[in-house]
This record gives sequence, structure tokens and C-alpha cells, in this order.
Amino acid sequence: MRKKIADFYNKYSVAFNIISFLVAIGSICLTIWISKQPVTLPQKELSCITTNSKSLVLMLGNDSNLKLLYGEREVSKPCITSIVIQNTGAYPITNSDFLRPFIIAFGETDEILSVNIGDCSNQYIREEVVENSSFSNQQLTIDSFLLNPGEMFTIDTISDGGIPLIKFDQRLEGISDLNLVDNPSSQVLLVRKKEPAEIFPFAVGLGLIAVIIIVAIVIIIQKVNKHDKLMFDRFEAALRQEIYKENEHDRSN
Repeated sequence: MRKKIADFYNKYSVAFNIISFLVAIGSICLTIWISKQPVTLPQKELSCITTNSKSLVLMLGNDSNLKLLYGEREVSKPCITSIVIQNTGAYPITNSDFLRPFIIAFGETDEILSVNIGDCSNQYIREEVVENSSFSNQQLTIDSFLLNPGEMFTIDTISDGGIPLIKFDQRLEGISDLNLVDNPSSQVLLVRKKEPAEIFPFAVGLGLIAVIIIVAIVIIIQKVNKHDKLMFDRFEAALRQEIYKENEHDRSN
């Protein structure tokens, strides 16, 4: 058996060496490729999604007697605009992160009729935003707020004169720029960003599987060799005993 294994190894040793060389080259290439991949780390992100920015009236007509009122105020082109402020990052945005107030500025020619806090992830966000916000000089100023990952609140505005021009101003620790999204749908489509599937765990798992297979092969070969050695030793002992008995028999004769 041992001779068969030795003959098999000698016969295919070149193939084994080639396979080992290719595996080594592949491992080196995989390591280099993994090292070249960009690393995406979790980060803070605040998204401002403009939704429902549309006119409330399609057509008034040319009749001078037809008037449109907002309360007791006559309006001509009322529009509703919803702005969703959402934490789409991986870390909470806390009150201490605000180095300057968060400002939503409307165009100078836009006539803002009302500003209200709409849908919120929970009532605590609504209470905090209402308490820390004020509106003057075409600007909504929010001193600070707390948003955990995925949480949001909505600012609903009604303006006259067409869809308003909106600008954002902020100075937040850990956030250089806002993620501005113009979403005409009435639904908030943004969700908290997930980390891209990393290949490193996959490569590590593949490497572990390869190591386990190699170790299993080595253990099997060692067991086969050990079994063959034991059989060979038994055979050799039995052969020596037979030779000893034959010699003793010849001496007695």
C-alpha cells in the first residue's frame, strides 16, 4: 500500500506542484485585489427630501369674480411643498452636533403662507423641533434636533406665487454636505444606507474552507500512512517469527 501511494505521488508530483503554484498565485492576486478595493466606512448623513412640491389649483379661469382665499387672504397660485429631514447615516445626529442652526431659506419673491411640522417618526421629535424652531424673514430656523438613524420629520409649507425656491444652510459636526433629493412622489423613498457587501469576509471564509480541506486531506494521508505502517510492522513481525521458527526447526533436526 505504501509503495502504491509513493508510486501515485511520484507519478502525479508534477501536477501537484503545478496546482500548488497556481493556488499560491491565485491567493496573491486575490490578496492584491482585496487590498485595492475601496473601504466604505459608516458615516453620518442628513438627507433633505423635497416631496409634494406642486400647485394646489390647476386653473382659476378668466372670470374676475372667481377668487381663491387662504383664510381671509386672497391668493393666486397656492402651492404645497413638503420637506422631509431624515437621518440616512449610520450614527445619531445629536443636539451637540449643531455648530450653527439648521436653516431652510425660501426665495425672496416667494410668499410663505404657513409652515407646519407634519409627519414625524415619534412625538418627541415633533415636540423638540417645534420648540427649537422659528420662522422670520423667509427663513425657517431650527436651533437643533436629535435624529437617530432612520428617523425623520416633515416640514409642510404652503406658499403663493408658484413652487418656492428652497435653500438649506447648516454647520454640523461630522457632516460636510447635505444629501439633497428632489422626489416628486408623495412617499419618502429614502432608507438608511446599508454597507455594501464586503468581499473580505467571503474571501476569509473561502480561505478557511480551503485550509479545512487541505488539513482533512493531510489527516487522511497520515492515517493511511499510519495504518499501512502498522500493517507493515505486523507483517514484518510475523515474517520474522516464521523465519525464527524455521531456523529453530532446522537446528533441531
